[in-house]
Amino acid sequence: MREALDLKYRPRQFSEVIGQDATCSIFKNMFARDKVSSEILISGPHGTGKTTLARILARTFICPHRTQEGEACGQCESCIAVLDGKSYAVTEINGANVTKVEDYRQLQEQLLHKPIDSDSRVLIIDECHMISKASQNLLLKPLEDGVPNVYWIFCTTDPHKLLETIRSRCLCVSVKFPSMEAIVNRLKEVCVKEAIPYDEALLPFLADAGKLHLRDILKLLQKMTFVGGVTKDNLDQFLNLDQQEIPFKLLGLLTQDIKEALAYTESVLDRVSPQDLFRMLGEAAIDVFKVSIGLPPAMSVSTELVKETGQKLDKNVGKVAEFINLRAKFIDRQILFCELVSLYDRLKSGFIESTVVISQDLYSQKEKVNIKPEKPSVNTTAKLPTFSKLDELATKTSTIQTKVKEAVNGSFDISIDPDELSPLSPETFKSLFLTK
Repeated sequence: MREALDLKYRPRQFSEVIGQDATCSIFKNMFARDKVSSEILISGPHGTGKTTLARILARTFICPHRTQEGEACGQCESCIAVLDGKSYAVTEINGANVTKVEDYRQLQEQLLHKPIDSDSRVLIIDECHMISKASQNLLLKPLEDGVPNVYWIFCTTDPHKLLETIRSRCLCVSVKFPSMEAIVNRLKEVCVKEAIPYDEALLPFLADAGKLHLRDILKLLQKMTFVGGVTKDNLDQFLNLDQQEIPFKLLGLLTQDIKEALAYTESVLDRVSPQDLFRMLGEAAIDVFKVSIGLPPAMSVSTELVKETGQKLDKNVGKVAEFINLRAKFIDRQILFCELVSLYDRLKSGFIESTVVISQDLYSQKEKVNIKPEKPSVNTTAKLPTFSKLDELATKTSTIQTKVKEAVNGSFDISIDPDELSPLSPETFKSLFLTK
């Protein structure tokens, strides 16, 4: 059976790792000069190859025949045993699952015994920021004293959750996503070796669809091999490249005709969820700004479409991105249309008048709101507006009147000066609803 591409082309040497030249140089020089650190902390975002680097390090630590360049030989029994996952000298722990103090107390006891197949022992603790504080404190003793021929490799996406006393004892390195150029070159190399038909111009789209995670990109490439290679039709079918143009078209319509914008939104919701559509609007606004200052767009669309959208948005790009970012987590199908109407209204008025739209968090709390129109809230001395005053302010907006009466069965505690309610902004409106 053919091996999966992401496993077959997983790096086994430092020289095979792409996009981490500085980090790999540190490790290779460390072994080449025989100045090895026994505690190493590798940090970086998800999908940047932390665990892969840790396994290469582990194999190099226990290899008795390291090369002059600081690489494991890859041919001795120790290297082969680690590659096959059969080495007693390498212990890999998932910190997200193994968190209890008892687990790490047992680990300390294991350190007293020498492995049967090597003179050294390597401990890889992945997702180490998930370990409990008590367990981290328990690890301090062997880290401080230093157990001969025992090497620790910590991998984490959030190093600041580790105890400072642990971080200070480690050689700390960070990894990052490879560049687009490096990923495209690796894809071309894989396509040539595997005899996969490909169009070189489409490889960046494949890399972008995998969010620069090389493992995910190789899985997508393998999917392409089942349907004839990397072609435009296959990319459109499996990656929905036409979806990338949706947010730009929608932003353009929102600057012109709200009826067409809502009709277009209704027509695309069978291909993309409301949450993803709203998120893509924010990403599209950011791409418009990037193109305006000479940077390439992150989304796989033509620069001409982005520039055309930017001309329609004019100087409101930043405000659109901020508007979307503040509301993205509250979106469902019903709220999406309310927010699009609000965004249209703001674009037409140049973001001078603030139209209030009730977000999902207000719907979820309407049962908790108390009716106390005249009674001030605790620790508040400000004069409170009456419900009629709030109602009068609400009528200045285009969508708030009906929604308030649906969401709130009565009135509510208010702890804000009436002067701050004009114009009635979304942030001010949310502060009116107290859940104490």
